[in-house]
Amino acid sequence: MQDNKNNSQLVEIAVSLLESGNIVAVPTETVYGLACAINKPEAINLVYRIKNRPTQHPLIIHIAKADDLSNYAKEIPSYVSLLTNSLWPGPLTLVLKKSESVPAAITGGQDSVAIRMPAQPLLQQIIDQLGVPIAAPSANKFGGISPTEASHVIAEFDNQIEVIDGGRCQHGIESTIIDVRDHKTCTILRPGPISKGMLEKILSFNSEPVDIIDIQDKSIRFPGKYDKHYAPRKKLISFKNVYELSKLKEKYPEPYVIHHTPFTLESIKNYQIDSEAVIYSREIYKALRIADESICEVILIERPPLNNDWLAINDRLNRAITLHYREIID
Repeated sequence: MQDNKNNSQLVEIAVSLLESGNIVAVPTETVYGLACAINKPEAINLVYRIKNRPTQHPLIIHIAKADDLSNYAKEIPSYVSLLTNSLWPGPLTLVLKKSESVPAAITGGQDSVAIRMPAQPLLQQIIDQLGVPIAAPSANKFGGISPTEASHVIAEFDNQIEVIDGGRCQHGIESTIIDVRDHKTCTILRPGPISKGMLEKILSFNSEPVDIIDIQDKSIRFPGKYDKHYAPRKKLISFKNVYELSKLKEKYPEPYVIHHTPFTLESIKNYQIDSEAVIYSREIYKALRIADESICEVILIERPPLNNDWLAINDRLNRAITLHYREIID
């Protein structure tokens, strides 16, 4: 349907579908999202159903302009403007107290709402022309591998959903989510492309100190919270080095190996990802999908470094990995 269509035509297609209460897969700078207009209750319900997503698991609202934030959130701390002025549009999601205009179905029944302003140009145009924010969780079955290319969505839903092809996603990993309901504390709920260091630098300009902490309250629900998430269908087993890989190969003679260290793997299906964290994040979901679609019995993945640059990647892999080397061979 979209062959040879220009961006204006793609925007028109998406807006028409959303206005009529349909869902459509859209590109973002993080991963592809399954979009619906937030004023279409049946479309919201359809997103949950088609993803097999628990209805208590909240969705993120995507807005066209930073000024729209106050329409959907209330009691916004003053320091939030520092964040939005510096990091929006971009891969930062803010959790705030929701206003009355936000449907309960979006928030999973919570009194908070997750909001971000995406940077992907096509999506910005779609939301702006629609005139209503969209909800857009990742365009895949719940708990599975997030899509970073249009072809991933087409394969996931067997071509049953209209997909707006905006090319490959810039970051390839989901947004950073922070809870900013407290006027003196900012809590990182989910690590992502926006690092703690970036947040600290920006909030250092606030007139009053703002503490940045890791999640303490385990009761709050947010996208990506589940222990098992971002996972392939095949068993995913981690290893640290060539020795551990060789021992795993004795147990699993025909694995698919994902690695970033440039070692030689003769006669073994493998995908080598760049060892730079920013590039790795763009590739990891694609690598997992290719491995999952292979005929190999298991996927073996080399553990990334544990420093701060790899925090978001390790968060996703920790939820996707089935077993670690020492749980199999000790």
